[in-house]
Amino acid sequence: MKNKILNIVNILLTGILAILIMLYFITKVKNKENEKVSWTAEIRSFSENAASKNTNIIKVIDGIFYNNFNHSTRTIDSDSRDLTSSESRESIYFPTYEELLPDSINLKYFSVDERKFYHLQTKIPYDLIRNAESKVANLTKLSLEILPKGKMVLKIDQEDFPSIKIASYQAKETTGDLEQLIYKESLGEKYKDFEGLDSINDFSDLLQNKYHWILTTDLEAGDHLMNANAYSFAEQQIYDVEEENLNVNENIPKTFHVRFGNTDKYGIDYYFEANEILAAFRKLNENNGAEPILITFKIFKNKPAECKLSRNGQIISLKNTFPENPIKYAE
Repeated sequence: MKNKILNIVNILLTGILAILIMLYFITKVKNKENEKVSWTAEIRSFSENAASKNTNIIKVIDGIFYNNFNHSTRTIDSDSRDLTSSESRESIYFPTYEELLPDSINLKYFSVDERKFYHLQTKIPYDLIRNAESKVANLTKLSLEILPKGKMVLKIDQEDFPSIKIASYQAKETTGDLEQLIYKESLGEKYKDFEGLDSINDFSDLLQNKYHWILTTDLEAGDHLMNANAYSFAEQQIYDVEEENLNVNENIPKTFHVRFGNTDKYGIDYYFEANEILAAFRKLNENNGAEPILITFKIFKNKPAECKLSRNGQIISLKNTFPENPIKYAE
């Protein structure tokens, strides 16, 4: 009798376990848990014409991929830049983790070359992305390519294989203001990334306009220049002393990194304030003539460097936003 009761209890427990397992898998299917994959996304800029002088500089103001089924969202990574161009090697990127693939996108950006704001809010083909994703051998990466005049192409990138085109879109022109361009958010904090600019035209000129300028250095006796490079306000490298071309116009520099010394080696980083250097280039550019603008650094080993811009006898001093004594490097 006792064995019979135990057998009935075991049967009941087995039945309950089977029901629980069944409910678990039903819930997973209902919640599409089986469709979750590890994926990421990026935004890149492209020019329609490779020979174009415009590099399609874009500033992304808001970028969100989301899925309406479980209301999951994916925003731009807090460590990512929000500016890119067709010349940039780096993209604007999103974090990587496991979740449902997106079925919608909401994107607002500013085209520096066109001086226009664009907005795209649309559904994207979830099933098509999922089917294409199943053919990708490794991590799924969605790539949104932004072209001039609001055109966009959504693809799945594959290492060592051609990208898979998913769809094309046309963003609409929209409104925006200077605050959306000069402020940046990171980890919940909002800060001004471009000091002192008064208009959208100032912002565009700072990132887009090119001038004929040359770097010169005034070092202490015995020291010599070892390396120097500069980056624009679009975070693009625009100068390398080892590849210097004296006849090429370049963007306005945001930062210079200079290495110098003799037996001992030192380095300085010089950060320009946006409105100050823009005003200086505009002023010096008013001087007629073919002479380039000289960017001259007077560099010391025991105190902060100084910088002056000059042309045709006119000299403008520019401060370092973060002045420090040179860093001495270990042997």
